[in-house]
Amino acid sequence: MAAAAAAPRKQIHIDVIQSVMPVAVTPPGQSQRVSTTGGPLRRELLQSRVRIVLYYEDKGSATPATVGAWIKESLSAALATEPVMAGRLRRENDGSGRWEVKFNDCGVRLVQATAEAGMAEFMSGDGDRWEAHLAHWVDVDEENPNFSALFYVQVTQFHGGGFSIGISCSLLLTDPFFLGNFLQSWARTHAAMLSHGQLTDSSIFHLAYFQRPGQSNHLKSIDLGSNSNSNSNPSATNTTLLFAANPETNNVCQIADNYFQVATRRLRKKDLSNYSLIVSTHSGDKVVEMHTIASPNVIDETVSGAQEEGWVKQLGLEKMSFVGGNDPIRISCQIVSCVDDGLVMIIMPPKKAWLISVTVPTI
Repeated sequence: MAAAAAAPRKQIHIDVIQSVMPVAVTPPGQSQRVSTTGGPLRRELLQSRVRIVLYYEDKGSATPATVGAWIKESLSAALATEPVMAGRLRRENDGSGRWEVKFNDCGVRLVQATAEAGMAEFMSGDGDRWEAHLAHWVDVDEENPNFSALFYVQVTQFHGGGFSIGISCSLLLTDPFFLGNFLQSWARTHAAMLSHGQLTDSSIFHLAYFQRPGQSNHLKSIDLGSNSNSNSNPSATNTTLLFAANPETNNVCQIADNYFQVATRRLRKKDLSNYSLIVSTHSGDKVVEMHTIASPNVIDETVSGAQEEGWVKQLGLEKMSFVGGNDPIRISCQIVSCVDDGLVMIIMPPKKAWLISVTVPTI
């Protein structure tokens, strides 16, 4: 007897990709520096990013396509106050090999998609491997990075109702704490525009206006469970532990060493001794270096018992609503590290505890 044919895989369809530019012209000459020490910037760091996915129930007040159209208008307004989010990476032209994020009007990418699977399937344990498809990303071009977007927003409509908003943002563009503040500010801008009637169902950016009779409504279709859009370490997975601290020393390498060792021991990765370190300062500038633990097995006692934090709480996205009071029912946040060892971020928010994020590969 012939074996039954395998059931076709469910797919996610990319329907529209647009660029969103700030409503105001970005003044020339603004940038944030990315300083490297101990060698050139590792190419894997160009692809490392934070991924946030917010899940929303369908309450009938607006379709996901309408939400996507509204988002383009409100995001354009929000970018005018934070032009760095629309910026691009480039090497400084002084021969030093240093990098910078140049503020400009190139914009972010807005993706609208439809999934053949229901929201409950994505939110189940088996759906974890699908979640990367809810936050679009295209690898930064190593030779011409100034042409590559560093910030993506994706609105996905689920089969049977509900939608998600997925965020992918380069760690070299901004740190997760700054990103969280920007997302909160954008949500407030969106709510104000909606309440004042500046966002309407007949927006010129509505998805239906991009569809042509007799032709496919999809730009691209991807099997769920397949590798994501990224070409860098597509099968790699990571585990991140987050800590908050008010350190008594300003020696960031010592702090990073301590928390890296604590995290790797808790995750049973005792053989790791090398990691990439990103330090994000109050000014937005970043220092990136390849680091080797100076004193293995020497950990400050005040760090060894450090309590782990959650990204969702630290980023404050629980009330991030785009449709009148429709708060997300679930939020996931993950650091996607493309390096083959460890990645430590030290984030220094003004007048707040430092955040130390340690990401290691899952074996």
